[in-house]
Amino acid sequence: MNAMDSWNEDTGKLYNLGMHVSRHLSLKYYRKAFVQKMSCRDETFLNRNLYFHYPHYRSSVPHSVMISGSSKVIHFYHRPDIPMLFDLSDDIGEVKNIAKQLPEKHKKLYEEMMRYLEEVGARFPKVNPDYDPEVYKMDRKTKERIQWGPFEGQRTLDDDEI
Repeated sequence: MNAMDSWNEDTGKLYNLGMHVSRHLSLKYYRKAFVQKMSCRDETFLNRNLYFHYPHYRSSVPHSVMISGSSKVIHFYHRPDIPMLFDLSDDIGEVKNIAKQLPEKHKKLYEEMMRYLEEVGARFPKVNPDYDPEVYKMDRKTKERIQWGPFEGQRTLDDDEI
């Protein structure tokens, strides 16, 4: 196995961006290469969807994300009743959830995201038949996990945000 093979295994997402970066490059160079790739003007690259999938409880709650152009749809598996949609060109801080104002756009992007996740064989959270919300609330990490969870309307910015 060569260095590129191990890099690909360890950081498949970054390799999929088309970056041929050796594990031996300095972090400074890596950051520069990543920023250059993300700020490129290649229309094919710029017009593709980006997917993020976090199907478990560890440091957060299970959720999936798709960024398509300037739109970002988020699905929280524990709260499917709260659709999440943002226009990043107007709301970089993701403060205004516009899913209720644009339900058709949310539905289209959500369905596209779920279709992709199923197509690539993503694992999805399973319902725990023994789930007890009171026990979950007592877990010391619950507050940390849910602080960035779903919301309707608009949220206030924290002091350290844009």
